[in-house]
Amino acid sequence: MGENVEKKMELVQSLADLAFIYFDAARKAEGGRIPLTDVGDLQADPAIMNLMSHSIELSMKSYLALHDYNRRQIREFGHDILLLYGHCRVKSEEWDTGFAELDLATVTIISDLHKNMVLRYLEEPKLGLAPTFNRFYRTSLSCLESCGAIENQHEFLQ
Repeated sequence: MGENVEKKMELVQSLADLAFIYFDAARKAEGGRIPLTDVGDLQADPAIMNLMSHSIELSMKSYLALHDYNRRQIREFGHDILLLYGHCRVKSEEWDTGFAELDLATVTIISDLHKNMVLRYLEEPKLGLAPTFNRFYRTSLSCLESCGAIENQHEFLQ
């Protein structure tokens, strides 16, 4: 494997690992009660949503790194999950992964909460909306699966 390919795969893996760490921290913050199944229409705690929104962002960045976006290009996205989603969706249609299946309305709301740091500072969302925990959770899990972050983490997901 060439040096460039090794660096690319190191970036992909490190972003995927961080994405999973944020997701796992959200699960642990809930006392491990978050199942890997449908969890209903509960409203999520802002701290849990903040952790999951970071997981979504990093999952998308890992996916783009895998598809030849370099570190500089990835950093230019900032924390704009909706912009990341648009790029992931284009690549997803080429590679048939779950990003094409994500609900645009949910991604838009999560992006608003994340990019504008609403969850961090407990401010009012610019869109005036917050997704149910179920939608947040499903989006986070789908992103983790799409970037491959969940493949080697089965022991943590019991």
